[in-house]
Amino acid sequence: MNACIELSDCYAIKRDNENCLKALLQYFEIDVPRAEICCKIGHYYKVRNEFEKAIAWYSLAPYTIKPEESIGMIKPMYWDYVPYMEIVICYYKLGDIEKAVYYNEKVAQIKPNDEKMLSNRYLLAKMKMKK
Repeated sequence: MNACIELSDCYAIKRDNENCLKALLQYFEIDVPRAEICCKIGHYYKVRNEFEKAIAWYSLAPYTIKPEESIGMIKPMYWDYVPYMEIVICYYKLGDIEKAVYYNEKVAQIKPNDEKMLSNRYLLAKMKMKK
C-alpha cells in the first residue's frame, strides 16, 4: 500500500495525472480496499474539483476493514476523521450546506474540540443563516 501511495505521489509531482491514479488503483490488485487508499483516491478527485467522485471514495473509507496487523503503519484517523472532514469540504464546495453540516457533526462526535470542526461549524452556521 505504501509503495502505491509513494508512486502516486511521485506521479503527482510530475503532474502525470493518469499514472497518479493508476498507481493508487493498482493497490486493488494486491489487497482489499483500505481507508488510506480510498482517501487518497478521494483527494485525487477533490483537487480536480470532481467533488461527487471524491465524496464517493471518501465515503467508502469508514466501511473498509481495519487490519489488525500491517507491515505498513495503520493510521486510524483514515477510517473516520479524515474522510468525514474531507466530505464536509466537498459538500461545502458543491453548495450543499445541509450535508456539510451533517458530516461536520460526525467529525464532532469523533473529536469534539477539534479546531477545524469548530471553525467549520461557525462558517456553516453563517452560511445557513444567509439562506
